[in-house]
Amino acid sequence: MFIFRDKTQIIDIGGSQLTAFFESLLHQALLWTGKPYAPGGLPQRLLASAFLSDDAGLLLWSDLTRAPNYYQTEAEAELIQEKADELSSRIEDGTIIMDLGCGDIRKTIPLLQALEKQKKFVSYYAIDLSRKSLENGLRRFESDYHHIQCTGLWGTWDAGLAWSKQMLDARRSRLYLSLGSIFGNDHLEPAIARLRGWAQEALCGSTNSSMLLTMDATTDKDLLHASYNENDGLYERFIRNGFRHTNRILGRTGTRTRTGSADNPVMHRSVLRAKRRVRVHAVGLVLDEGTELDCYENFKYGPTVMHDQFAAAGLHCIEQWKAPKANICK
Repeated sequence: MFIFRDKTQIIDIGGSQLTAFFESLLHQALLWTGKPYAPGGLPQRLLASAFLSDDAGLLLWSDLTRAPNYYQTEAEAELIQEKADELSSRIEDGTIIMDLGCGDIRKTIPLLQALEKQKKFVSYYAIDLSRKSLENGLRRFESDYHHIQCTGLWGTWDAGLAWSKQMLDARRSRLYLSLGSIFGNDHLEPAIARLRGWAQEALCGSTNSSMLLTMDATTDKDLLHASYNENDGLYERFIRNGFRHTNRILGRTGTRTRTGSADNPVMHRSVLRAKRRVRVHAVGLVLDEGTELDCYENFKYGPTVMHDQFAAAGLHCIEQWKAPKANICK
């Protein structure tokens, strides 16, 4: 029997000190002057996706995911709704659930409702970079749940993992949720390395631990383009909001936003291209006219590649499902 006293709370695991985290990301992925950042072996200036996920960005993203042409979030929610009872039956009483990048939590709600219906006591930890997002999401739990302890962790995924290993009982089973095609969404080598790291750090040393991952395997380029770009300019505003976070270092400069699709693998890619030469005096960096900053890459791997990723990362696939109305795999 697990007895919970506090309904919800938000714990600061580094969220109030994210400036250093963002600066480190900028210097590693965007402002390098020595060894280049080279995902997939190719030198690439990258505006890390974390810069897109501030409070304003998350509001724009929430609007985008509710737009008619954006199929991914609805498809994932439908799949979790369809499999909620089966998923909850696999989760032991007393399990710790870690929701990595929880957003507004709406995709996780069907699973939590099924666990509540089955009267399973679980501890649900929602991890996000945005405190406001956590506050809005956790309001759903103020009166709806009696068997689920809900806690927000404000900070990065890695900080959440480190905190959980130090503060939570290692004997309890754990389920890590990565919804929204996040794990595996990269060039193959870094994607496998990221998965392998989490397999070793998160799953080893605790009893009966597992991960629930989703990936978008859509290969229809017209569908992809419409999903991101035919929504009253929401996607471009989302990207430009992330770019504004870098202005403190880069200075204000003109850019053009360009999006498109590519093959092998199928992906949707967004870049910012400099319209003139830019000097970044703080780090002695010059960005020539035409320099492209990759700011959002969405890789679309099918089930076979996903299995290969999992095997190379040391993971064993227990079960796989496909969304009823889209090519979303879980």
